[in-house]
Amino acid sequence: AGVPYVIPDPAANDRRAVVGIARKADYPDGVDIPVNAKAGAVYVVHAAGGVGPAGIAGLITFAYADGSTHAQYIRQGKHLANWWFPTLKEKHAGVAWRGPNGLSTDVGVCWAVFENPHPDKEIANIVLSASADGAQYVLCALTLADTMPYVAPRPVSFGGPDNWSAGCCTLALMQGLAGIADAPGTAAMNRVVLSPRWTAAKVGTVALTARYPASKGYVSYQYHHDPKKKTITVTLTGGGEWIALRLLLPGSARKVVSATVGGVKTEAGIETVGSSTYAVLHVNPLKPVTVTIRYR
Repeated sequence: AGVPYVIPDPAANDRRAVVGIARKADYPDGVDIPVNAKAGAVYVVHAAGGVGPAGIAGLITFAYADGSTHAQYIRQGKHLANWWFPTLKEKHAGVAWRGPNGLSTDVGVCWAVFENPHPDKEIANIVLSASADGAQYVLCALTLADTMPYVAPRPVSFGGPDNWSAGCCTLALMQGLAGIADAPGTAAMNRVVLSPRWTAAKVGTVALTARYPASKGYVSYQYHHDPKKKTITVTLTGGGEWIALRLLLPGSARKVVSATVGGVKTEAGIETVGSSTYAVLHVNPLKPVTVTIRYR
């Protein structure tokens, strides 16, 4: 909003008002627009028709005075919409004008802003190149700017992400029933507090893997509760340094009778949270290990 443009009046300019390019007869396939100035961004008013399946309406290239260049695709759906019945609402683009013409009740042009990644360099020319798949690209106006526009961030939400209540459910499943959480002060599942709470849901057998794709940190376990034998068995592994395993005991359990890690007897600590009782052990997760506890 508030960006000035100069749009020629075709009646006063020998019926010339726009720059049109296409790889078709009677069209140039590109045009150089002299600039000879520095700018941090370029605003344009433009339109396109006949854009192919790839969605490329054209190419805009910053040609600098030092001979270097930087090119960006002009994409339908990101920088502009079709001339006919345009719809576009992006962070740095939108519909600038719409109205009727002799063939339709709804045609329009879009505005967009392209960032210049080298604002310290003088721009010799802005080069517009036609798309190879037959799109017709039309430039109505161009304005230089010092910087990209400021776009206010969305208000910080609370709970799950806005409009994504499933995110809250996933978090409750992962940190609640599945019981997978990073230890305080750590990240990427390098040190994990694992607190399976499947006994609370009366679920006897579970196989589960949680993984962060970016860091490849992961935890994987197979859980089995046998109420008749009063045993809980967990076979687990992970990619981090250690796992603090906290096994939620059934509400009727009073104490841990025995605990083994990899078949070796060990002592399990007891932790009470409210009315819940956990058997607590530390495990090296670098190779699969089976933990078994018996309770009564």
